[in-house]
Amino acid sequence: MITFCRIVNFVMFKKKESVRNKTRFFEIYETSHHVDNLSLAIKINRLIIRYSTRLFGFSTAIKLIDTSLFFMKLVSTHKTKNYFEYILTINKLNLEYLLHLSNNRVFEAVIKKNEWGDFILKNSSSATSRWNARNYLSLLSRHDFHSMKQKGYEAVINKESLKKETDLKFYIYGPNAVSAPSEKYKDYILVFLKPIDVDISQYKGSLLFLNGVYYRTIV
Repeated sequence: MITFCRIVNFVMFKKKESVRNKTRFFEIYETSHHVDNLSLAIKINRLIIRYSTRLFGFSTAIKLIDTSLFFMKLVSTHKTKNYFEYILTINKLNLEYLLHLSNNRVFEAVIKKNEWGDFILKNSSSATSRWNARNYLSLLSRHDFHSMKQKGYEAVINKESLKKETDLKFYIYGPNAVSAPSEKYKDYILVFLKPIDVDISQYKGSLLFLNGVYYRTIV
């Protein structure tokens, strides 16, 4: 399970920009005692998902996965068939989610990620993946974001929390900054967008936010 257990900020892609040039896409798979993700058949399946996305982009990769799922249903029963279908489906949902984000369709992206979580709850053989999905969907439900069905739905995050104020101050330190964090913000909480080796002892606190792409490819 990759995404549901993390705090993730949205990564927007320019419509005409190559996915291959923007990020090194990696497929999603699941750790399970029942399957070997490094077996030849599963490895080939994963590589097809990975490189079809890198070379041709989200839309084409989604169509290729759809075609694979169609033919998969015609194949005779095999001990790894169900896992093949599962891996193809969660990667298709992930690509559809990213495609919505790449076109700035945030509402549709949230709906797709809800669908992704529901699918994992119903079909995953991993207790960890189901736990992550359940907690993700529970978080959205608490703020009324899981029951969204159509555009125009307005979810409000806890109205009482909107009235609260805080004395906390945050200093967002850019990942591509050429100089060290400024010392004049010592009474601020330092917010990093990627791990950076700097002395944070003089600041009031620190937070680290990672997007899904950085987490999968670097961490």
